[in-house]
Amino acid sequence: MIFPVRAYGAVGDAQLVTDGETTNASNTVRSASNPWSASDVGKIIWGVANSVVALPLGTITGFVNAGEITVSTLGQFNSSIVNLVWATQDDTAAFTAAFAAAIQETTGSRFNSHTILMETGGYVVSNRIYKNHGTVAASFGPQLVGAGRGSVTLYPIPGMTIAGDGRGALIDVTGYGALIENFGIYGCGFAWNGLAADQAFFNIEQAVGCRLSRVGMAQIGSQVIESRCLSVNGTNLDLNDVTVQGTSGNSAMWAMFFHGAGVLAKNCLASNFHRNVGITTNPSREPTGNGVVRWIGGGIDEGTLTPLQIFTEGEADFDGAFLWGAPDPDGFAIDVDATSKLWVRGCNIGRFGNVGLAGKALKIQAGGRVEAGYNTFRANAASNVTVQNDGRFVDLGGNRYANWNTGAEVEVFWRNAFTNPNQVQRF
Repeated sequence: MIFPVRAYGAVGDAQLVTDGETTNASNTVRSASNPWSASDVGKIIWGVANSVVALPLGTITGFVNAGEITVSTLGQFNSSIVNLVWATQDDTAAFTAAFAAAIQETTGSRFNSHTILMETGGYVVSNRIYKNHGTVAASFGPQLVGAGRGSVTLYPIPGMTIAGDGRGALIDVTGYGALIENFGIYGCGFAWNGLAADQAFFNIEQAVGCRLSRVGMAQIGSQVIESRCLSVNGTNLDLNDVTVQGTSGNSAMWAMFFHGAGVLAKNCLASNFHRNVGITTNPSREPTGNGVVRWIGGGIDEGTLTPLQIFTEGEADFDGAFLWGAPDPDGFAIDVDATSKLWVRGCNIGRFGNVGLAGKALKIQAGGRVEAGYNTFRANAASNVTVQNDGRFVDLGGNRYANWNTGAEVEVFWRNAFTNPNQVQRF
């Protein structure tokens, strides 16, 4: 059974421009895109620039021309790069009603046959819109499906209500067989400050056989250390064509955080966070709960600290991906700690962009293990691969070290490519 959110009161007419112009202490708002008409008077509006609110939530009070309106709130500072969003209403109540209807119509094995449908449009939301954890028959939940990632966008209002239960702030998935697909989330670059240290914006927790497909999350950030944009825990999980983009490295949160997750991630991308991807175990599921993250294609891009960090008995397998980042001279594109393992094949690893800048490719801490074959490690220094005492790099053949600062390229097992070459094994 289909539960369209518009049937429960959603309007879904939100629009976005990225060239909004605000003036400090003024209620006049402009855009060179000329997006407005007289029918927009009375709609809600807000704006974000440089990760902070430039125009607080208010309403459009007057239409001057297609490129100029007046609003009920005042600009917080001068800017011409404001992300402006306006819409008829906040559609959160419609999502809540559609979900409640899907729960009421669900019994037994038919639970996953019901779908909450987001028709084409933009939806303003100010609270959690999906949470099957703690409901009746909580082991199952209705699907959440959009008309397409390029056709459906959710716009969370800056300062939206974030529940204090530690679950997903916007979407929370648990149980068996959930399908979440075909929509986007655009955060306007706002740096969320209401998340708890281990809380996620989008949470998949203790899930089995769930699929997250063709979902994009962009311009979402947080200044709360250890918060997460997408958090994943469970077994037999499938992530396909999922993109998580931050706010140009200004976010302290993880883009994707896998803890004890058995996941197949295909053609996924995490970018523009200080720490793009974290992979670790889940202590509550020990001794058998540590799953392997298998990542195929896609990549990890433009992380400013450690784009890929594998720690506390984390295990990961990367194949055919690009793993770039770490402009920090002390940073590495990949960091494997003393208790963790990484298998990596056919990947391009190291500094993105100008390799003449600082940044290294791979660090294996004492006790850690990496098995690698047919990869290119790219950086600007011979120490781009660091193997600490008792760490282990197992060369499966075909690995190359590309020092593009000098143009040199050598086999990576060569002693000059390592700070501790005695820790290298070749098979």
